[in-house]
Amino acid sequence: MSLLNKASLIQIPSGYKDGTLYSVKPTNGDGDFTFSRGSNLSATRVNSEGLIEKGRENLLLQSNTFDTTWYNSGTALTSGQAGYDGTNDAWLASRGGGYNYVAQDISTSGVQSYSIYAKVGSFDWIYVRVQNSASAYRGAYFDLSSGSVGTVESGIIDTKIEAAGNGYYRCTIIFNESLNRVLFYPVPSNNGVGTGGTGTIYIQDAQLELGLVSTDVITTTTTTAQAGILEDMPRLDYSGGATCPSLLLEPQRSNLALYSEQFDNAYWGKTAGTTITANTTISPDGYTNAYTIAFAAGGDSVNKIISTGLSVVSGTTYTISVFTKSTTQVIFFGGATGGTGTNVYNGSVDYGNGWYRQSVTRTWSASGTVNVQVVLSLPSAGSTIAYGFQAELGSYPTSYIPTYGSSVTRSADSCSKTGISSLIGQTEGVLYAEVDLNVKIESGSPVSGILTTNNNVSDLQNCIILGVERNASGTNSIYCLVQVSNVTQAALFGSSITSGNYKIALAYKANDFALYVNGVQVATDTSGSVPTTSQVLIGTRRNSDNFTLADRVSQAIVFPTRLTNDELATLTTI
Repeated sequence: MSLLNKASLIQIPSGYKDGTLYSVKPTNGDGDFTFSRGSNLSATRVNSEGLIEKGRENLLLQSNTFDTTWYNSGTALTSGQAGYDGTNDAWLASRGGGYNYVAQDISTSGVQSYSIYAKVGSFDWIYVRVQNSASAYRGAYFDLSSGSVGTVESGIIDTKIEAAGNGYYRCTIIFNESLNRVLFYPVPSNNGVGTGGTGTIYIQDAQLELGLVSTDVITTTTTTAQAGILEDMPRLDYSGGATCPSLLLEPQRSNLALYSEQFDNAYWGKTAGTTITANTTISPDGYTNAYTIAFAAGGDSVNKIISTGLSVVSGTTYTISVFTKSTTQVIFFGGATGGTGTNVYNGSVDYGNGWYRQSVTRTWSASGTVNVQVVLSLPSAGSTIAYGFQAELGSYPTSYIPTYGSSVTRSADSCSKTGISSLIGQTEGVLYAEVDLNVKIESGSPVSGILTTNNNVSDLQNCIILGVERNASGTNSIYCLVQVSNVTQAALFGSSITSGNYKIALAYKANDFALYVNGVQVATDTSGSVPTTSQVLIGTRRNSDNFTLADRVSQAIVFPTRLTNDELATLTTI
């Protein structure tokens, strides 16, 4: 008989929705976990295609119902037209002969992409435009007969026109503005917004979103709509080319870099002779939004490419990371005006398709502003391709947090199931987890739980914790704790651990506790009682804060009875 038949709760991350992580057992939903993270779309994961997947949102209302929220200035709109996608959801936009447009008022800011699908009618051109909060306009003209871009006005970062099928093109302008309006105009020619004459074009599916690209269409109605990794969606992660996902659990982190992708923004300084070109290469997220950074030869042995200021605090550890098409050339150097520190190079992580994430960690001995630089270690001319810069507090890089004009915080992941005392062995049992321990626990966080039972997040008096401990010297080890009425009943320590995959089981019964790691019994305790608990948590700290390990949990299982030692060895064997 399979050991899994003895389990009362089996969590192998596979099925999920926003706010819920489904369990394999029990099958009636009684074991499904509640998952929460926060109120924004800042989290990312590596999906089954090996790409970084973000949260996405269409910020427009009624994105394909142009006779509702949209303001119509002399342009007649007729629905029911053949679209690019095989539907009859497109519209005929008929210009009345003057300076006519269709617009929607909106208040947004940052690096944004505004797109609309359009097709030739009696006019060949569309003028796509935005108005900022200072009432200044900027936009671009698109030729719908040739699929080319006409005049591009100042303030536009980039433009794109992409064939979409059935004669339609997706026309996109990319900009960094505080907006109050988006618009489009049927026009007879390039620069023809002021030219007289009546005419038509076909339009469908407008979208406004943060970032340097227009992503797959998200249709909205009376509210905005989201896709991708949502606020409270469990992150089933496929990092490292994994064929089966694991649950990614991370602490709260902020990307302190204001423009993580737009390297030609004034936020980034550059040395003389450096050329920065937007949206040249497919990035690790699968879209063409990476930047090519070329630099001229110089007299220094190290040529800076780009740099920005970062405010640091004495005694605080920061980690800088960026994705590049390079494994050896790109490094980091912090020139401090407020103090000195020590660089700890964390190396490169392969993200596939020639992309590597480079990272460096530094602890500062004085407060001040430091000049964080992305440099090449060659004196000759050359170039690199970059994407996704991140500066965060902590001793290791967490998953990428995109920013488009301001610092962004990703809240900690929280995964729990309450009210399941019937599934937890109240006098005996086993907690089992398979987890990829990628990093060390942060200093100041001595105990972190991988799998925990208690009565609520704040109940530390009665709990069983299968977790990891960081000792005073900074070494990590498997650590399991059993407490009843705030009195320690059992404390079991494993040997020190490094990054890698671990199968861990804690068996508990009155006066009979055992810890197994990767098929080996590493600790026992023959004295102590067992608490009564009703809640299971994956990745929650003992002191009720959130999980501080950037771990990926591929299995979490609860057994209501204590397995034999032979069964524990079998269960945990790698």
